[in-house]
Amino acid sequence: MRRSHSWYWAQRVLSPAPLLLLIAAAFWVALDSEAGRGLIADTIERASAGRVRITGLSGALPFAPRVETLVLADADGPWLEAERARLTLQPGALLRGTLGIHAVDADSIELGRLPAGRDRGASRSWLPFRIEVDQLSIGRLRLNGLVAEAPALGVKGSGSVGADGRLETALRITPLDDARLDGHIDLRLEAQIGQALPSEAARGVPETASPPRQTSLSAHITAAIHEAPPLIAGLLGAEPALSFTAEQGATGWAIERATLQAAALSAVLSGTVTNDQLNLGWQLAIEDLGLLTEQAHGRLQAQGQLSGRATDPIVEALLAAEAGTETVGTGQVSGTLMLRPVTQEAALALDGDWARQPVAVQMVLRRLDTGALNLRLGDSHWAGIRVGGSLLLQPGETLPLGELHLAIDRVEVLDALLAPWLGDDPALAGRLEAGFSRRDRGALNLDLEGAALQLPDGIGIRSLNVRAEIHEPLGASRLRSEAIVAGLSTAAFAADIRLQASGPIETPTLSSKTDLQWRRPGGETPVQLVAGGILDARVRRLQLDALRLDLPGQGVRLLGPARLELGHGLEIDGLRLALRAPDPDGNPVESGRLELDGRLAPLLELEARITALPVAVAMGWLPAPLPRLTGRIDLETRLTGEPRGPFGTLSMDVRGLRYPGGLARSLPAGELRLALRLEPPMTTIDARASVGTTSRLALDGRIGAPPFDGSADLALDAQGQLDLGLLEPLLSQAGRQAAGRLALDLGIGGSLDAPRVDGRVRLREGAWRDRLLGLILTDITGALRLAGDELLIERLSARADPGTLTLSGHLGWLQPSQPVDLRLSARNASPLQLDRLQLQGDADLRLQGNLPEGRALSGSARFERIDLRIPERFPVTIATLEVEEVGERRQPPRRARRSGPANTVARSGSVGAIALDLALSAPQAITVRGRGVDALLGGDISVQGTLGDPSLLGGFNLLRGDYELAGQQLGLTRGRIGFDGASILDPSLDLEARVQAAGATAILAIEGTARTPIVRLRGEPEMPEDEVLARLLFGRSRSRLSAVQITRIGLAAASLAGIGGGGPGLLERARSGLGLNRLRIDGDTDGRDELVVQGGRYLSERIYLGARQGTRTGETWGLLRMELSPQLRLETDLGGSGGARAGAAFELEY
Repeated sequence: MRRSHSWYWAQRVLSPAPLLLLIAAAFWVALDSEAGRGLIADTIERASAGRVRITGLSGALPFAPRVETLVLADADGPWLEAERARLTLQPGALLRGTLGIHAVDADSIELGRLPAGRDRGASRSWLPFRIEVDQLSIGRLRLNGLVAEAPALGVKGSGSVGADGRLETALRITPLDDARLDGHIDLRLEAQIGQALPSEAARGVPETASPPRQTSLSAHITAAIHEAPPLIAGLLGAEPALSFTAEQGATGWAIERATLQAAALSAVLSGTVTNDQLNLGWQLAIEDLGLLTEQAHGRLQAQGQLSGRATDPIVEALLAAEAGTETVGTGQVSGTLMLRPVTQEAALALDGDWARQPVAVQMVLRRLDTGALNLRLGDSHWAGIRVGGSLLLQPGETLPLGELHLAIDRVEVLDALLAPWLGDDPALAGRLEAGFSRRDRGALNLDLEGAALQLPDGIGIRSLNVRAEIHEPLGASRLRSEAIVAGLSTAAFAADIRLQASGPIETPTLSSKTDLQWRRPGGETPVQLVAGGILDARVRRLQLDALRLDLPGQGVRLLGPARLELGHGLEIDGLRLALRAPDPDGNPVESGRLELDGRLAPLLELEARITALPVAVAMGWLPAPLPRLTGRIDLETRLTGEPRGPFGTLSMDVRGLRYPGGLARSLPAGELRLALRLEPPMTTIDARASVGTTSRLALDGRIGAPPFDGSADLALDAQGQLDLGLLEPLLSQAGRQAAGRLALDLGIGGSLDAPRVDGRVRLREGAWRDRLLGLILTDITGALRLAGDELLIERLSARADPGTLTLSGHLGWLQPSQPVDLRLSARNASPLQLDRLQLQGDADLRLQGNLPEGRALSGSARFERIDLRIPERFPVTIATLEVEEVGERRQPPRRARRSGPANTVARSGSVGAIALDLALSAPQAITVRGRGVDALLGGDISVQGTLGDPSLLGGFNLLRGDYELAGQQLGLTRGRIGFDGASILDPSLDLEARVQAAGATAILAIEGTARTPIVRLRGEPEMPEDEVLARLLFGRSRSRLSAVQITRIGLAAASLAGIGGGGPGLLERARSGLGLNRLRIDGDTDGRDELVVQGGRYLSERIYLGARQGTRTGETWGLLRMELSPQLRLETDLGGSGGARAGAAFELEY
């Protein structure tokens, strides 16, 4: 029975369960629908009276809800907003009386302000269960409601709140965005918050039955700072730590101990805050000031009290510092500080020494009974720097009354203080005083005076005086000021400057005058600049009414008012300047005009035009000294865009370009036209230049961006025609003449720093004449090819009558070692046409090596003809002037000039350093004539050494020869031409003629050089020179000569002395014109009054054929001389009337 009864009740209880479960499931499904979630959000908003608003509720309800936005509000409106928040609950934790939250995260939470506080009498209540949060994540937390302009924070952590109000949490906080600190903060907080609600409260027992519990806080905060401003990084270091313990009692908070430990900073705070009263003691120490800045060292300590009401705190401190810098030194300073921020009162008193100089600071800021604020600077000084004065700020006023003054007796004491910013040795000097004053609500006065000032970079100021008065500074202010800078001196200029400003402070009238001495390489140039205008400070506009710049002989003058807009960069409107330049008489006249309109900054939109500007003026503005040219320049440009890469055009025309000085003034006028189109990243160039009607050059192409940077790419073509005849006025003074036409066809690539030139240069109809060297080249034609860093001479030929010269090879002109390989060939060429020297022959020469060093000239030359003429006469009436040079010798001594390069030491890289390996051959081609000499020589020479110091082996020896002295023919018995003279073109002579007569030998020797020969007479045995002449001319002693013969000896002596006219005589010109080897007029040797004309030429080296005719008989004789050996020759004479003579002559020198 009992079992049946139990089963009955079980059926009665459990039979509705399926229905209840079905109803619960249906309710659950309904709530998890879109309509159900909307209903839940509306219910929460109505239940909270609009203080909780939810939108976008989603997720798995009820254990994993999500909301798109959550807004918490109070009576004053929203105070917290969250976006995309998610909550994940742990249902199983409810079984142990805990609300378990697995994760709470939100993309963004912004705390706009703190919520409105509750009434103090309101009771505290806690949930009867524990709350645990395993994971807390806030992507971006903004606390602008707590701290203004606070950086956004990222928060991650965990925590719990017990039913007894005990809070435990661990958080990691990371600054985001543009926070000045880069790192994170780890926070561990334990707190017992307020009064707990015991379990009896849940059963309805009144709250007063539970014992009270105090609120206590205990926290430890560590931070990891990766990057921070230098001052904060120096103070806090990488891991500062803050810990504190506080407890709330019946009357307030008691802070047991709060400490901050950082790299350079330590602080301790303890005390109480009760009933709005502060009673806190504190200590602060910075043990190493070097952690704050590299320039400082030492330590700072402070301790004191924070007292008074919380609404009006008072800070009192004792300060002590032992600090200094490497540049200034170390010192000890101690004193007291009092601050009362609310009433704006403060007092600071410091005494001590710094860098072995006493230092004192006395400053008191206090509020008077009238409400005025008074600042007094007592005896404040250090190392000659003195500060003093008193200011009084009345209630309602903005500017104080009173005065302040600063005096620096020796500015050099600032060297050590300013060295970190101005360099190790600023070298300051001088005296400086500054002052501020305002009395009886009158004008504000500012004064600055300086004397003998020395500033960095060698800037000096003899005196500085600045005065400024500002009337009604807070109303319609008016300014009257003046600044005078006297004796301003720099390396580039010396100047005196006067500046004045007066009128309304917003639109003052400005004027300035500057007298300047511009220091240039050629000396000092006086410059004067005068300017004036009106500045509208409200819109930052300057109206320029006057501008004048005066330089010696030139200047600039403003033609009319111009406007400069300074508000947004720099804009110029209507700037018109007249340029002045000297006229031909040296008087300055207006010459040229400059016009500027448009914007210069921050973007360009500029139009500029220059008209009729003298070229000489433009070149005078360039830093490098250049020849002064005449001509006129017209220039126009339009630019837009960025200043570093503008778009636009520039065109320039230069007309009438000439060089007025020297021989170049006879050149025809030149013209230049240039057009640039700036189209970043490239610049297009089109340039045309011409001189006269026969020479022109065109350059066009592109220059890469930036256009004036050395790395800009080049793609240019250059073509033109040049007439070398234009150089004739420049060359004629040096005895040179050029002719021909050059055709250019070049391409220029690479960059401005490393250009590459390719193309050809062709020469035709060329000629070169050098009268000093006697060099004559005609019909010069050829082509040069440029291939980057190499110059190729494809073929360059010239006519040297009657033969030719040909040059070919290459030169690495832009290569580092500059290799060269040139070949010169001559065929039957006669390039030299001098009176004293003519030559003709063949040659094959080669120059190879490197231009800086290691060059060698090798090859051979065979001469068919070398004619060397000795000057017949030298003037004897030219006086030698002895000149004494004053100062540094600019010319070498006369002997050194005469010795020429042959006697100088060849430097490496000079022309004289060329090594020589030459073979010169002239078997029977050298003829020497002049001053009675008629000789034929031959031989071979090997030239070694260098061009500056050649070494010649071999020589040219006499083959045959005669010497004519006063009509008497003397046979040369010995002869040699050497090359130990000053020049290879001025060989030395060693010729000798001997005559046996009357038992003695008379000797005539020709020595010296071809240019300055010396004739010497001697005898064997020794005898007077007139006796030698007698035996040479007449074969007898002087005592046996007739009067006519003695006269002839005098004439011979005069001839040997060089008395008479110079240059080739009529007889010599006739001989050369007839093609004869010998032509002379002889007198008789027997005392008869008869003249004999004799002429002829050598058929070969040993056979001579000639004719002779006397004035008495008129009969012509044929002459035949045949040399069988140096000692034996055959002689045959044939007369026109059938007479004949034959014989043999034998000579032996012993």
